[in-house]
Amino acid sequence: MITTPHPVAVLTGDLIGSTDHSPEWTTQALDRIKTCAHEIRAWDDADDPRFTRYRGDGWQIVLSEPRRALRAALYVQASLKSAQSGTRSRIAIGLGEVDALPVGDLSNASGPAFIASGQALDGMARDRELVIAARESAYLHKGIAVLLDREVQDWSREQAEAMMHFLPPSTPTLKDLADALGVSPQAIHSRLKSAHWREVVQAVSHWEAHEESRHD
Repeated sequence: MITTPHPVAVLTGDLIGSTDHSPEWTTQALDRIKTCAHEIRAWDDADDPRFTRYRGDGWQIVLSEPRRALRAALYVQASLKSAQSGTRSRIAIGLGEVDALPVGDLSNASGPAFIASGQALDGMARDRELVIAARESAYLHKGIAVLLDREVQDWSREQAEAMMHFLPPSTPTLKDLADALGVSPQAIHSRLKSAHWREVVQAVSHWEAHEESRHD
């Protein structure tokens, strides 16, 4: 259970282009993110991420395992892009402590991590879809976010679909995923390779190791 003060990661996001779609489209996209949040929780048997919808097309989750923040953000983006509608969301990761985490949703939560995440989303450049805000190692976080943001924005729907299955800590075999998607293992390998899967996962793993060492 998250106690206060406690280091966390807060992911704050909003859907891109929601005003061009119906309320049903927005609800389906946010439901997809909510599902992602519960799947992310299962990676480490972590605390409830408390998915909260706000401002119409906005959303927020809190991760009790802050080292998973970058992997989680990419997972959400991959899941959204893998949908037939090609949904996308801006995501701002805030790293820090939480001061207040009332029972229920995150509408009354507070602390440096929530402030950093919200301000980072509000200040995000129009061509960006991923930023990381933290007091420590700020330039490291900014640099890796720039590179991975560009990678994800370039993924096709098929590449995102493959990456969604290979971003979690536990991944399927190429054959199992190929069977599930009704394509050949060679096709899955080609999609992963063109999405720079190995480089992305290695970068995320190194970032996680850095974050874990900070909290030891």
